[in-house]
Amino acid sequence: MSIPMKNTPTNQLSNRSIQTVITLLIAVFFLTASQYGQAFVPEYGQDTEDERSFKFTYHASINDIPDSANSVQAFIPVPQSGKHQTIDNLDVRCDYDYLFVRDKAFGNKMLMIQLNSQSLPDTIPVTLSFDVQRQAVRNSEDYITDINDRSRYLQPDSLIPHDEQIIAEAEKVTEAGMAKSQMTKSFYDRLIGTMEYDKSGRGWGRGDALFACNKREGNCTDFHSLFIGMSRVRDIPARFAIGFPIPPDQKKGTIGGYHCWASFYQSGKGWVPVDISEAWKHRDRKQFYYGALDADRVLFTRGRDIPLPVEEGQDVQLNYFIYPHVRVNGQSYDNVTTEFTFRDL
Repeated sequence: MSIPMKNTPTNQLSNRSIQTVITLLIAVFFLTASQYGQAFVPEYGQDTEDERSFKFTYHASINDIPDSANSVQAFIPVPQSGKHQTIDNLDVRCDYDYLFVRDKAFGNKMLMIQLNSQSLPDTIPVTLSFDVQRQAVRNSEDYITDINDRSRYLQPDSLIPHDEQIIAEAEKVTEAGMAKSQMTKSFYDRLIGTMEYDKSGRGWGRGDALFACNKREGNCTDFHSLFIGMSRVRDIPARFAIGFPIPPDQKKGTIGGYHCWASFYQSGKGWVPVDISEAWKHRDRKQFYYGALDADRVLFTRGRDIPLPVEEGQDVQLNYFIYPHVRVNGQSYDNVTTEFTFRDL
């Protein structure tokens, strides 16, 4: 027969000793974590799906070309492969000759159609389809990394000026001695906390940083333009990216419109992405979208005030480039319809 041991003072001391050791181990763990935080807690983002593969189809149609037309020039953006995105099996369906060209400022790729004739077709349909393998982005992007391009992203754009209002907006959440990485996190938090994702009324959707600063509303272009402007006036290179969202809960379907995001340059890390409008919509992913991007997207172009290789003697810059730009007889032509579809591979 076993006899239960009584809880003697010796046993009590032993229990207290064990508890003391456990407490010390926990304290050491958190002290180490605070000193070497990157080894225990990621500085940016959280885990998400690592990659997604899908076929994307971009259809455009230039409609009702007038009988008086003797020249048509069309530009359609074409996505490129990079560190987090691979584009394969590009197929172009077009009844007319075309070229692939790039803009001189940002290196964006585009399909160009140039027709000069006294007899032009009524309609010009163009379809691009390609396979995309998209990987989640964590902490940095590639694409443009040399110092000259970083300095370009400190300069103002037409709708992202170095304006006193934007300087004042940045000053509200920054102070002397603050690290640049702290500044960008403060900008990110302020925009999520003080803006509304609202596509009613007029003025939204142009990526107008002053509109966003004054109205405190807009869509993804407006959120990110103000973030870019606030970063640049604090000497932090920041840039604009645009493409299309791929619904995470669908395997195929039609995409209604574009989506954009931004990134800022941090020494030692590279280009750190932010998706402020998605963080506004999904507050539970606020931590993730500061420094990471999901794989449910395809990047088409970067930059603002994008110069196009138009006919000689013309100077055309696009605010941003995601939809076709068409010129008839040297003038912008808007009778263009588009449809965007995808299906998972």
